[in-house]
Amino acid sequence: MPMNRVLSFFLAWVLAGTLQPSVSTAKTVDGIVAVINSDILLYSELEQEWQRLLQANPSLRNEPPAKQQQLQRDLLQHLVRNRLTTQEAKRLKLTVADAEVDRAIAGIKKENGLSDQQLEVVLGQEGRSLEELRQQVREEMLRGRIMERIFKSKTVITEDQIDHYLQTHSGGELRQRLAVIALPVTAGMSSAEIEALRKQAETIHERLDAGDDFAKLAGKYSQGPGADEGGDIGFIAAGDLAQPLREATQHLKPGQYTRVLQTKGGFYILKILEAKTESRSGADAQVRERASRELMRAEVNRKFEEWVKDLEKRAFIQINSDLLTNNVTNAKTAN
Repeated sequence: MPMNRVLSFFLAWVLAGTLQPSVSTAKTVDGIVAVINSDILLYSELEQEWQRLLQANPSLRNEPPAKQQQLQRDLLQHLVRNRLTTQEAKRLKLTVADAEVDRAIAGIKKENGLSDQQLEVVLGQEGRSLEELRQQVREEMLRGRIMERIFKSKTVITEDQIDHYLQTHSGGELRQRLAVIALPVTAGMSSAEIEALRKQAETIHERLDAGDDFAKLAGKYSQGPGADEGGDIGFIAAGDLAQPLREATQHLKPGQYTRVLQTKGGFYILKILEAKTESRSGADAQVRERASRELMRAEVNRKFEEWVKDLEKRAFIQINSDLLTNNVTNAKTAN
């Protein structure tokens, strides 16, 4: 299977989160939920992200108010940190050109098979405008610029670090040949339609447990890559899998399959067809380069997290806890 098909499948998990419609029946009171230095964050902004989280994890609606409040606080902290990062990018005079945002939006449309009009319809279902999406994309690109400028350019991975990494990972790199049954959530689906899709995935899983052939079920029901080949998407390095997939498959043996996996993009069942371990020879230039990239990514992410936490400590941040608590309680009552 061509690698770009595989990458498109896994990238869609991320992009789908941007394009999921949100459904909310509760009445909430808008207002300033946080002040971050000279900026404000409205509750409606938090609520928009909260609804996307609920869309991806419907079971959260049944959690008690205290649990939902904590989850919203965690989400709020994430949004506050994003705002702090954006503020720092402005201070450093880092910018993203309109043309760069245009290319990113074009990539989103291409990946999801959307025209300009279809994208606006999907955004309208979320209560968002194209300009708001452009702003979100711009902020994400700015954060990437910060990581590149402040950390990656100043982070050096030594040959000794690479040697140590290869020694501690001497068992080799696991590569798995996977098959997938994919039932994607598409733009415009209602909550009832998504629930029906979940039930269909569970029914398929029950048929697998009863002994039905995975490849035949994939050919009949899967809407993902490799469906016409029994769901086979070829060999993939475990490290290249999205985290939910990696965690679900890492302990499986050939012939075994996962539970139904729910993501922002839909419902998935994966089967291990084959597994092999490729040697990490220290003399192999490609292996050393890959190890260097893995070490660089881990180190840059670690430094970035520490940097954001430091920004948070030094910033003026005021949270409207009453607004947060009252709206979560109202939402629970409405459900």
